[in-house]
Amino acid sequence: MPSRLQDLFQNRTVLFDGAMGTMLYSRGVFINRCYDELNLSQPELVRSIHDEYLQAGAEIIETNTFGANRFRLARYGLQDQVTAINQAGVRIARQAVHQLKDKQAGTAWVAGSVGPLGVHLEPLGKTSLEEARLAFAEQVRALAAGGPGIGADLIVIETMPASDRTGNSCRTRSRSAPARDGARHSGRGSTLPGRCNRRSGGQQIKHVGRRCDWGKLQHRTRHCADGD
Repeated sequence: MPSRLQDLFQNRTVLFDGAMGTMLYSRGVFINRCYDELNLSQPELVRSIHDEYLQAGAEIIETNTFGANRFRLARYGLQDQVTAINQAGVRIARQAVHQLKDKQAGTAWVAGSVGPLGVHLEPLGKTSLEEARLAFAEQVRALAAGGPGIGADLIVIETMPASDRTGNSCRTRSRSAPARDGARHSGRGSTLPGRCNRRSGGQQIKHVGRRCDWGKLQHRTRHCADGD
């Protein structure tokens, strides 16, 4: 991890950007579209949202690649565009960060967004763990290509419904891109159905966050602990 990025997380609150999909929808892109594909067909639209978040003070912006894995893209016949869509997502975010640096002497970082596959894994579904691992690997390699500063500076693994999904995605991440886990939690404070921990599938996660469906206020006092 680059030393400055590592320092960013030391004893302080770090401001990420907000939702990409919500902003795209507010600009007239309906939910029947593949939002990730907009990296190719409407990059200026995606770029404008990154710019707005940076101007609002975001220190880390996430690529528009939440659903850019082979399984989700297959719904739109785009399964062969995984690398192109993910690398375009990084390139657009990187352009926004470079402009911030050049025009305002500001500093920000690019996080590669990795969301769930959108399919049930065995034994609940037909998709094997190996197929899932390969799909995550394909996406993460595309996001991390070139290393920090060219590819994503870090990988954000988010909204995973179970800890084994996080483990599968962590096993595939590039060594040059540290992982941050943003697990999806139930009202009981656990992942669905697993639990959040800093070592998922034997893989070290640098940072663990909470998001989506957190439930009652008292659950905010619960923490993910090493080895939990």
